[in-house]
Amino acid sequence: MIVIIANILGLISALIMIYAGSIKEKNKVLKYHTIHAFFGMSCDLLLGGYPSVISNIFTITRNILVNKNKFNKIYMVIFILLVTILILLTNNLGIIGFIPLINFIFYTIFINTKDNIIFKYVFIISMITWLIYDVIIKAYSSAVFDLITIITAVVTLITMIKDKKTSIN
Repeated sequence: MIVIIANILGLISALIMIYAGSIKEKNKVLKYHTIHAFFGMSCDLLLGGYPSVISNIFTITRNILVNKNKFNKIYMVIFILLVTILILLTNNLGIIGFIPLINFIFYTIFINTKDNIIFKYVFIISMITWLIYDVIIKAYSSAVFDLITIITAVVTLITMIKDKKTSIN
């Protein structure tokens, strides 16, 4: 029963993330990514994915700070250190438990980019790592929608690149 409830929460999270994958502006993506992280955290908590729960708590906080233009290099270092320590202490999934950490560090390093196209690449790479993680921890509904989100984001990225080329010419 817990797996079913977790996958329903994962489904809600995934639907929000698919929409975020179609958005071109970073700040709007981050607003929906924050909501997605809450539902994803709830799903992962029920499935015992404690490293991703920790990652999502800091993701929510980080995204809020970024959207308020208050996330700086000091916060970045503090967040990365805290998430690293907490995941090392709570990782119950072996090597797989480090995927949320790697993803968090990668996304956090690039989150302050001003270029929406670069941010979209970061978003896509991040979603690919979550797809792998969700398959491994058996969050199957999340995994299916991770794939749909990746496809949506790639299509949006192609549109963004075409729009940029058109505006240059």
